[in-house]
Amino acid sequence: MFFLGQWADGPETTALRSSALFMKLESPHARVHDLARQAALTYSQGNTAQTESLLSEMSQASKEVVGILEELQLLV
Repeated sequence: MFFLGQWADGPETTALRSSALFMKLESPHARVHDLARQAALTYSQGNTAQTESLLSEMSQASKEVVGILEELQLLV
């Protein structure tokens, strides 16, 4: 588990977990990890074009996560 997942599952977020905004984190956060795994696989297979495409998608998902975190910051 990485830092965001540790934070999201930790005691600091107990009050936020019922928030619809907090729940929106799950999908793009999981997508970042999934796309990273796919990118690593396609890179190891030598498919740089597919890797670049996946990294671009991962960047967009990451921006979505950051946007949600910035909105959550306004709640605390």
